[in-house]
Amino acid sequence: MEDNSRSVVAAVHGNGVFSDSDQPDNIGHQSNGALVSPVTSPGALPVVGKIHFILPMLPALPATNSSSGFLTTELYVDLSPTGEALRDLSQVTLVEIFAGKDLIWKSEEPLCKSKTFEVLVDSPLQKNSDVYNENKNGLGVTMTIAFYGRDPPLLFSSVALIQTIRRSGGGVP
Repeated sequence: MEDNSRSVVAAVHGNGVFSDSDQPDNIGHQSNGALVSPVTSPGALPVVGKIHFILPMLPALPATNSSSGFLTTELYVDLSPTGEALRDLSQVTLVEIFAGKDLIWKSEEPLCKSKTFEVLVDSPLQKNSDVYNENKNGLGVTMTIAFYGRDPPLLFSSVALIQTIRRSGGGVP
């Protein structure tokens, strides 16, 4: 049996980042992404901030079922530590995905990510892909960051949602 797949990506460059008003961060824009750092210097305890990325809607995908294939949705974050962050490991600790004001997915455990990562969006929403596809409320990704050390910026180069349909046999529409 042949395995065919098709991926659909909704991505935004790292410079498309916004700081949270309740837990703000400093954002410095560069050609290769946005440097995100805390508003105040971390002491013995980490400084926690939040950032937001607005993603374009994913296009509609054909319906899948267990006999013809399956759909996966992954979040991809291109992230790298810089400066003191290389040593002090400032990190993304929580990721949330919103459709308008509604929380539709959240990481279940602390992520502790300081480098590029992918995470499977393994919620019941995979069975209802229209939450991600052609969503009239818009999609937003919120990340909570714990900053440690003296000068710990993290470089965010891009954020993407990737959907893949894997079908056995008949090909991809």
